[in-house]
Amino acid sequence: MSVDLLVRVGPGRLLHVEYARRATSDLVARMLVYRGLIMQQHPKHHVSQHILILGEGTVSGHDDFEANGFAVDLRLMYFRDADPDRLVSDVNFAPLAMLHRGDPAKLAWVASRVVGEIRKLGGDRVGRLLEFSTVLAAIASDPAVVEKIIEETEMTVESVAAFYRDTRFGQTLRAEGREEGREEGREEGREELLTALLVERFGERPNLRAIAHRMAGWKDGAAVVHVITTSSSLEELQQAAPPE
Repeated sequence: MSVDLLVRVGPGRLLHVEYARRATSDLVARMLVYRGLIMQQHPKHHVSQHILILGEGTVSGHDDFEANGFAVDLRLMYFRDADPDRLVSDVNFAPLAMLHRGDPAKLAWVASRVVGEIRKLGGDRVGRLLEFSTVLAAIASDPAVVEKIIEETEMTVESVAAFYRDTRFGQTLRAEGREEGREEGREEGREELLTALLVERFGERPNLRAIAHRMAGWKDGAAVVHVITTSSSLEELQQAAPPE
């Protein structure tokens, strides 16, 4: 197993961070395992552990010694409760404001501000920051807000490919040599890409490849991305019909 982020922040001090799409029941146990492994590899170091929750759920049980017989010093941050103004004030963190929860009007306002700040201050990273914002919006925002972001950022299947190229899914695609090549190879690569996007959106499911295969045949690539990122559930997505 490997942690999401482990950095040295001072003499004998380590910072461990885990990013979670949602708070799950195994998070505390995983953090305990990680702490043990880190302490084995870095003896005599002080380790501070942090969990950053991108979506729903609440972490519990780590600080209840009476019930569990142990307590873990975990620092928790829920981006849904973070001040969007503070995040948008730095273009490097602006995409994270998309994880804020609130009424649709407030979310739409936050989204417009994020897009505006990125376009103004993002420099040569504008495209990647906008794609990052769209993916994060799909985790937390109202479907109407996600649609607004897709329209404003002009997100396409190709831009999603660029975003995921550096992820573990993109690395798998490159290893299999499916991103480039013959026409059938490109079609297969598109199916693999959509599978990766579905996994990121809905988690590991046994039928995602079949869904990706069906959606890979849609002619309108933007519509494919739109349906995946705005569907509130996998069941809703499966009921979507291809565009005329």
